[in-house]
Amino acid sequence: MGLSTAGIAKATAILGAAKVWDAVTDVLLGLVVDRTRTRWGRFRPYILLTAAPIAALTVALFHLPPGSEDARLAWFGVLYVLWSMAYTLCDVPYWAMTNVVTTDDADRTRLIAWARTAGVLALAAVTLAGVPLARALSFGPVATEAGWGRLAIVASVVGMGLFTLAFFATTEEVQASTPPPLREGLALVTRNPGLLWLLASGVLGFGRFVLQVGGVVLALVVFGDEGFFTLLGAALIASMVVATLATPALLRRMTRKALMIGSSAVAAAVYLVQWFVGYAVLPAVIACVARPACCWACSWSLRRP
Repeated sequence: MGLSTAGIAKATAILGAAKVWDAVTDVLLGLVVDRTRTRWGRFRPYILLTAAPIAALTVALFHLPPGSEDARLAWFGVLYVLWSMAYTLCDVPYWAMTNVVTTDDADRTRLIAWARTAGVLALAAVTLAGVPLARALSFGPVATEAGWGRLAIVASVVGMGLFTLAFFATTEEVQASTPPPLREGLALVTRNPGLLWLLASGVLGFGRFVLQVGGVVLALVVFGDEGFFTLLGAALIASMVVATLATPALLRRMTRKALMIGSSAVAAAVYLVQWFVGYAVLPAVIACVARPACCWACSWSLRRP
């Protein structure tokens, strides 16, 4: 988009506001999904029905109409909120399916582990190969907006095409229990302080995902070269792998809550150091990128049943 400094600030504000809205829609759409009943099951239909909208919205995010910076940012904001809602509608049923495709707890754990691993590998592939592929599709030495747009088309078609396998290659073996009425479900949510704190922490911690959402912009603004995104992304992926492998050993020595609090505290300390050091020292920037990823990977691993 070629954003100015003010434009980057506005884009950050848009992402923050979208994260707040996402916390609300996660709960509401989760209640809707839980009350879905079809011949194909409770969760599988959402896998199929959301694939095309997510692909289309992803492509649209990389093909904003021409206009002023504010106009394009407005388009981006609307599309990103719609994309986030569509993603929730596919992500919540996708992980909930692990509870209904098998009755064996060991199988569920293995299934989640394989799915998490595949997700990390896919993220690694996009992170490390994204800039080179965008340059190649720009047909020049520099990645252009058109090149990123072409890459978005390829990634969306391939990615969401593979995602539909979760519909065509599975069946829901476990019968769904009857949930409480929607109004009662909403009341239970508002009376659950633990869930409300969890949602609040997710909103306040959205900065952990800035690299994934705007890593190329960060590389351009800080270092003047989008190629640095590959280096930063490598640090992100490496830290995620290390944290995921280390989490089981850490959980044998401490509680889940203690691990989350401790890893979050260390991540906050690294951010604070980065504030004083600045961006002139590349190792410090890499450490800042890698440490929050460890915290995120630990929280990811803690979601296993």
